[in-house]
Amino acid sequence: MFAARNVAKTFLLLGGFVAVFTALGWWIGGIRLASVFFVVCLLMAATLHWYGPRIVLASLGARELTLGEGALLHTTVERLAMRAGIPRPRMYLLPDGHPRAFAVGRGRGASALALSQGLVSALPPAELEGVLAHELAKIRHRDVVVQTPVVVLAGWIVEASRIGGWLER
Repeated sequence: MFAARNVAKTFLLLGGFVAVFTALGWWIGGIRLASVFFVVCLLMAATLHWYGPRIVLASLGARELTLGEGALLHTTVERLAMRAGIPRPRMYLLPDGHPRAFAVGRGRGASALALSQGLVSALPPAELEGVLAHELAKIRHRDVVVQTPVVVLAGWIVEASRIGGWLER
């Protein structure tokens, strides 16, 4: 039930993105510009859906955590994923000291967990397992299907506003 609702939210979000920019094109330049905006936004929505997780991970400088580097983490995630009834997601490590973890992806089969070095070093194994279980629950209920495009769209909006000078630091 949660999964179907989250997939529907994603289609509404991406469809709304395409519709708003198509309407903007219609308002600015009529049918020709609206059709150009429609095609470009449709390509952007497809890119956002298929490459959104890679965009988020690359923008944060994450690198894949190999089995040799984090055997205990991989074992814990595999055990928790098996209990949750989902395939084991790929694991990524963020090179910063802030304690954070997040999940990205398009669904159960194409998902990833990212953990920061600060989180791995700060938490004891029992608390780290709780954080990992929480992130795996987001994958199981397909919350990541909604969260990943929203994060990328928000990043695009912030960067686009910086081009105009509105949110300069």
